[in-house]
Amino acid sequence: MEWRLSSSTFNLAKQNKFNLAPKDSPRVALLLYRKHVITNQRYINDMITILESEGIIPIPVFINGVEAHTIVRDWLTSEHEISGVNSGLIQRDTTYKSNEAVSVDAIVSSIGFPLVGGPAGSMEV
Repeated sequence: MEWRLSSSTFNLAKQNKFNLAPKDSPRVALLLYRKHVITNQRYINDMITILESEGIIPIPVFINGVEAHTIVRDWLTSEHEISGVNSGLIQRDTTYKSNEAVSVDAIVSSIGFPLVGGPAGSMEV
């Protein structure tokens, strides 16, 4: 995430006439189906460009398929959750990557799999 917030990234974007959201903008994780990235589906670039232009920092997360719930469980967090874990009010699964998890304000899923429940996930949050 540091590269996205660096001065060199902002300068490069400006040189290429691409508007980046300010560093203190809300962050939104975009769950993207990896196959759509590989096949260069236009909606991915459009979604990222629109979010940036609206003052939102997109955090693309590329998923092979049914493992979306594990990505959300282990690799994404929020300021509220960080505070709760640090104070002992929130317990996290042992798979949680506390030092590597990215803090986001929201999650947008563009994949066709549920985050919990069904044959691809468990009924636990």
